[in-house]
Amino acid sequence: MKKLFSIICLLPLLAAAQVVVTSPVAGSTSTSNVTTYSMASFTPTANSLLVLMVYATATNPASPAVTNTGTVLTWTLEKAQLVGTNSYYIFWAKVPSTVSASVITFTCTGDAATGCQMSVHTFTNYNRFRANPIRQSLINTATTTSASPAFTFASTPESSNGYVIGWGGTRGANASTPPAGWTESVDLTYNTPTTNFTTARRNGGLTSAGPYTFTASGSNPWVTLGVEVYVARRGMLPHLLN
Repeated sequence: MKKLFSIICLLPLLAAAQVVVTSPVAGSTSTSNVTTYSMASFTPTANSLLVLMVYATATNPASPAVTNTGTVLTWTLEKAQLVGTNSYYIFWAKVPSTVSASVITFTCTGDAATGCQMSVHTFTNYNRFRANPIRQSLINTATTTSASPAFTFASTPESSNGYVIGWGGTRGANASTPPAGWTESVDLTYNTPTTNFTTARRNGGLTSAGPYTFTASGSNPWVTLGVEVYVARRGMLPHLLN
């Protein structure tokens, strides 16, 4: 009975926190036709996770990479997909306790992109003890043509985790709205070539894999991206958080 009472008392400590997802800096969009593209400077949140989505047109570099100035970060390529002549990427980096103003740069050495659009998100209250804090990520493998870009996770997300979804395509205007219950982070466009990239974020609460549908104008090919990040578990030893 005493043991059972102790377990009951510990249950609140074992409860999940809630991942909080924010957009810490404006998205980047450029048609410079170069091999390096940079975002504006911002200071990352200490002990958070950064997840970067990249849509680069007319490029397929052998070694796509992300670097940054300021805060010491190690970037990991989580997912990459070539669709036609365009490349889509998801990168992540764990932020240390010491932070400073930082500029994120995507590099496509050997194959200049005609343009590049980027969106970065901050995840706090995430499970930083996992070697890889991403529960699932997806870049669909083929374009779909319709007026409603829709994303579906491979498996049902966990309700306390944090999520980001996005779509990139050949629409001529940045006229889209996020799915119900999601907050738009960026809505980017350029015209040479005609390109649009939109991302949206959500702090938990999903009970199905989707689909989660953006509302956009026109009917053009698009590709969807998404990530789910593990929540931290309170009151447990680090080796049990995995």
